[in-house]
Amino acid sequence: MKSRIFIAIIFLFTLSISAQKLNVNLTAENGLQKNEDRYKIDVNSKLDKLIDAIEMNLKKHPELNKVQSSANAEGWNFSVGSQKEWFAINHIDDSYYKVPATCRGIGQNCYIFVEDAQWGSRVNQSSVNAFINAFDNQVPANNGKGIYQNDVETFGAPPDKDGDPRIIILLLDIKDGYTGTGGFIAGYFFSGDQYTKAQFASSNEAEIFYIDANPWDLTKEKDQIDASSTLAHEFQHMIHYNYYQRQETFFNESFSLGAEFINGYPIYSQYRFAGEPNQYLLTWRSDGANSIVLTDYSRGARFALYLYEQFGAEFFKKF
Repeated sequence: MKSRIFIAIIFLFTLSISAQKLNVNLTAENGLQKNEDRYKIDVNSKLDKLIDAIEMNLKKHPELNKVQSSANAEGWNFSVGSQKEWFAINHIDDSYYKVPATCRGIGQNCYIFVEDAQWGSRVNQSSVNAFINAFDNQVPANNGKGIYQNDVETFGAPPDKDGDPRIIILLLDIKDGYTGTGGFIAGYFFSGDQYTKAQFASSNEAEIFYIDANPWDLTKEKDQIDASSTLAHEFQHMIHYNYYQRQETFFNESFSLGAEFINGYPIYSQYRFAGEPNQYLLTWRSDGANSIVLTDYSRGARFALYLYEQFGAEFFKKF
């Protein structure tokens, strides 16, 4: 019965692709033009392959699943000035490396760590304060709620493997091969950080996600806003993981795109969907070297908006 209802929803969506409620410009919005100099790229397929490698190793060595986490069960309890090397992914060759970073701010729901190499150049204290304010206190859609509360109320609770209720946000130059134009990785949540170090040596054993500081210059207000939209996006991925470890990519991405506009940030650019509406709804063409996936992002954002307008924000948590 439930599957029939959802199929009906999908059918109705295909019949409802007008822009009457959108109130957006279908030629360009959210800072994207038809010939983008830079654009966000999807890394889901890459991350899935990395998780597949971890799971394959665990099948060979199931005894590793019995080893307890080495993380502090009482939480991290960082203070401003705390230093730590976090593992991050080099997306050029899918290797792992350590990022020396310092805690530069603590909010009610977050620790903000900044890669030491970016401090004072592409990230400063005003950047940190802006992210704490967006995550904890206020977003364009609500002056009394931040991303954390909006996403939790809409999508559900995040996982808590590290015993600390605060989410770690690491601002760094994500190694993605960006050379000045084309695609770049704006941010990511990697579920490998939810494994123990015995299961996966490069796990951070933490609720953490990564926000890019290049090409964004996080000392600039516009880039802070764009990155805050990505904060909302990636936090939904973290929450989604708590309920579905390997969700259909289209739904997971669609909900994260929904998290952006639910928090009051611009809806993902719609002109690409308007120019290519004849794709199967769940199509997701993950190709970091090509901007074709942007059409799928456009369609995913439209679908989330359709669900939001027809059934309200409570739909997402029920899903």
